[in-house]
Amino acid sequence: MPEKKEIYSIKAVVASPSDVRDERMYLRSVVDALNRQYMLSRDNIQIELIMWEHIRGGTDKSAQEVINRQLPKEYDILIAIIWTTVGTTPTDDFISGTMEEIGNALDNQIEVMAFFKTTPPESLANIDANKLAEVENLKTLLGKRGTLFKEFDSMDEFGDRIRENFSIYVNELKNDTSYQDSSGVSAINKEEPPEEAAFAENSPTYEFQEIDEDIGLFDLVDERETVINLLVKSCDNIGEATQLIRLKTESRAAKINQLAQNVDSKNKDTLRKEFRSTLNGAASDLNHYSDRLEAEVPVFKKQLDSSLYITDEIVEVMSNVENHDNLKEMKCEHTSLQKSLKSMKGSLEEYIEAVTNLPRFTTELNRAKRRTSQRLRDFTDSISSGEAKLIEIGEKIDSIIKSDKKGD
Repeated sequence: MPEKKEIYSIKAVVASPSDVRDERMYLRSVVDALNRQYMLSRDNIQIELIMWEHIRGGTDKSAQEVINRQLPKEYDILIAIIWTTVGTTPTDDFISGTMEEIGNALDNQIEVMAFFKTTPPESLANIDANKLAEVENLKTLLGKRGTLFKEFDSMDEFGDRIRENFSIYVNELKNDTSYQDSSGVSAINKEEPPEEAAFAENSPTYEFQEIDEDIGLFDLVDERETVINLLVKSCDNIGEATQLIRLKTESRAAKINQLAQNVDSKNKDTLRKEFRSTLNGAASDLNHYSDRLEAEVPVFKKQLDSSLYITDEIVEVMSNVENHDNLKEMKCEHTSLQKSLKSMKGSLEEYIEAVTNLPRFTTELNRAKRRTSQRLRDFTDSISSGEAKLIEIGEKIDSIIKSDKKGD
């Protein structure tokens, strides 16, 4: 079981060949979003991804031996991501390093979350019948060992599958006594109460109303928890959409550069058509992302403004209460939200630069670039406004806490 810490750590080793590099990057963004959600919901659960990129070099006979030596002796989950191959470099006992990691996890009864990509490769040259047969053999092996696997044909679907699996895993974990003992919580039902489930499903936005002057502190805290959870969901939606469009943009840019190097090709008509098709695809990607931002950003702004207003009210009420322990806890959550917003804004600003650097080859692409950049700047402006308010509220909290110390 995961380590018993103040923060309940779930160690997840990632096993995959090199043909799913984009999925590995996207997995990291999905897990980052899940970790923010778990922290803000006070579950105190964090998923620690262990990937070969984190492994230091070594003097072992093979790269896999270096990886095996530095992998933790105990971990909770192995995440396997497979597409056209299970790997290309044999080890002493397995046909590849990925298969060795999966085999060791199965032998040690570690939970395996396996995901198989079904999207056809862009080129037939990337298909090896023998390698595909090994992929099918792995599916058969997992079935025989009682391990379910899931398939996906897009990044969005891959993200959904990851969230589904961790939702099940975390819900089961919350009912485990080792989690309850370490976190100090009682057993949590796996299913939400019907009213809360319906609210989460049917009310993606928080309809803010002027706060009643008679509202009590406990009611304000409940109100804040509701809106914070919705804010986290909104951040996750935008974060995942941004990570996906970044991967698509990188892929399109690489293809454009590749085509540009073949300008002297004899078959110029074919090259021109492929060039335009790639540029139109890039424009379409950006327009879809802009549409997503147009729908998501107003929701985000409403949740952020509401959460800040309610937090400010709570601080005002608690300033007149003798015990400020809960205020110190809120300060930690407040700092976590500040870090999340700063990280999101930094990522968005990096992507604005990437969009700006796309070549000005077609009118359609230029318009899509300008539209996307404007949407992103509007979004970063909203974040900056929220950051300023967060700093103001944080200073109020610090002032109250410091007055406690002076009183002591």
